[in-house]
Amino acid sequence: PVYVVATANSIEAIPKELLRKGRFDEIFFVDLPTEVERNEIVNIQLKKIGRTFNPSDVQAISAVCDGFTGAEIEEAIISALFNSYDDGGREITASDIISVMENSPPSSKGLMHNTVEALRTWAKENAVKNASASPKSQDSESTANIVRRTGRKIIMDGGNSV
Repeated sequence: PVYVVATANSIEAIPKELLRKGRFDEIFFVDLPTEVERNEIVNIQLKKIGRTFNPSDVQAISAVCDGFTGAEIEEAIISALFNSYDDGGREITASDIISVMENSPPSSKGLMHNTVEALRTWAKENAVKNASASPKSQDSESTANIVRRTGRKIIMDGGNSV
């Protein structure tokens, strides 16, 4: 079996004839990460730099970075790591990461706000399935389950990568 997965940050740039049923079996919307997903991203990024934090620190970081993409979370952790190194080479803390996040608003709340909202509106108006397995999308079957169940090709759209 072959799975075709395509992503696009600008769904309106894709010709409408490619989006009709039969071209792709399913279309999913990938929104910004939920708090649970942000927890996972934070843990993954900390592991990449050889650090682990206690769960309450990870939750505090995840709460502050609402609206951040996975890439923005990664960059905030890297910036905090550099800042702690510049501050006498001390160990990075959750406060370091939170400080960077509070001083660097996510693009979804600034430069890309209109784009993110337009994607969300498009997904809602076109009854596109949400790829998130979060509680707010429990009515949607998860992407992984659909792929396993159907073995079909899928196009995914969203403004981020995780």
